[in-house]
Amino acid sequence: MKKIALFLLTISSISLAACSNDSNSSSSISDKSMVTINYNDGSEAKTYYLADKEEYNFSSPTQGVYQDKYFLGFYNNDTFFPSTGTWDISKGNITLNALWGDNKDITRSFASYLTKEDIKYTYTYKPSSFMSDKADKDLAIISYASSLTSMEEELVKNFYQELAFDDIKTYNYDVKEVDNIAFTLANKKINDKTILAVAIRSGKYGVEWSNNFKVGETGDHEGFTSSANKVIDELNKYINNEQLNKNDIKLWINGYSRGGGVSNIVAHKLIKDNIFPDHQVMAYTFEAPRGIVESNIINATHVYNFYNECDVVASIPPSEYLFAREGKDINIYKNEIDAIFKNTYGIDLPSFTATSNFQNDQELLAYVLRVLLTDLGENGKDMHDRAHYYANYQSAITYLIELYFNLDQKAIDKVISEVKKIYKEKPIELMKLLSEDGLYNFLSPILDEYKVSFDKTKLKDYTNVIVNFVTTAGISVAASLVSNMSLATRFMGMHFPEVNYALLKELDFASI
Repeated sequence: MKKIALFLLTISSISLAACSNDSNSSSSISDKSMVTINYNDGSEAKTYYLADKEEYNFSSPTQGVYQDKYFLGFYNNDTFFPSTGTWDISKGNITLNALWGDNKDITRSFASYLTKEDIKYTYTYKPSSFMSDKADKDLAIISYASSLTSMEEELVKNFYQELAFDDIKTYNYDVKEVDNIAFTLANKKINDKTILAVAIRSGKYGVEWSNNFKVGETGDHEGFTSSANKVIDELNKYINNEQLNKNDIKLWINGYSRGGGVSNIVAHKLIKDNIFPDHQVMAYTFEAPRGIVESNIINATHVYNFYNECDVVASIPPSEYLFAREGKDINIYKNEIDAIFKNTYGIDLPSFTATSNFQNDQELLAYVLRVLLTDLGENGKDMHDRAHYYANYQSAITYLIELYFNLDQKAIDKVISEVKKIYKEKPIELMKLLSEDGLYNFLSPILDEYKVSFDKTKLKDYTNVIVNFVTTAGISVAASLVSNMSLATRFMGMHFPEVNYALLKELDFASI
């Protein structure tokens, strides 16, 4: 059903004269007139006392009756009276409609690993949500939808077209570079504001995914900051090219996972670098990694980070690295997660079994982080602090990820088939892959066969770094998860969109 943002205006002791088409026409309002606005969504009514005998020129968009600071048009029965034209309103009840447009129910779908089928969901687009001074549930859900559609260029274009945004521009979706960042900009006039959407790609990244692991030696997260700077550069050009008035802009920034991490830094930098004041920057992020040095946080007012405390992605870089997220962190995890998932999708979330060493999601995540980060002390085989990670692991991890994403699919298939062959015919030979130079000796002939360009020295050194890590800290975690695939699926599932969508829907926004 098509919904309209209607308000009921009850006016006491008010006299409004008829206005003509003359642009200078005005109406006198009697002494200390009282206006009470009742909201049809159940929100608390607000009462306003108008100035003594103040003249209101309803022909001007800068004058007239306001709800908070937003100019309002009038409905009398079924007739709408805009800010210009001939109208006459008598005493009594008047229905009031904000000029920001109609609500709209939209149905979307996204792929689900756990349910094995696409998940359909409906959200309500409420233009008035953009004017909220606190976290808004409808806007959170639509921001979630934007983040999921941002994974593909055509999907995100269609998404913003459906919301009637203008000047939709997509950036870098076809670029296959390590330091790339894909995103979308679009704008829409709502009342006296221009909502400027900044949607950061939140999946299907390709080689740019390796940028996540470029933590850097000092300062804010190197990879996310580099990406954020690119977004801000294009944002400034977009504002100039579209001739938007910066004072009228309200930014709506959104992203999930890596996209959320970059979104968070974009919002942070826009405010900290005095590009926009705090009240004009609004961001909704989901499952975002941490990316800002704790001492650099400025406590942005309208940046909301929805995260699942049992999602490993939202827990990295770990607290030991002294990173944080800008704005307000809002934990959406609930101990009733299994029942919530079942009620939402009609299937069971993979559960902890009697043979598991873990009783809940918190225990499992704590174990993984503890083993990878601290169990082995300072012997060079863990990732216990930022300096240690940067010196020993960053180059190796990013190089190997970049190499993987630059492989031809035939080369990837060959690697997989060879591993399966060894496992089937001589499983003991798999241990050779985890010996010094073992992984290098396995990979390099395949890369040569498929004419993949690579640095032999780097490949040998970096595969040995990873093998060394896997055979110490990593093997304990791998053994725990691989031996219990239900446990592994549940652990990974804490980051899946379907799990966190179900949790987000159950969140009580009144408590935020």
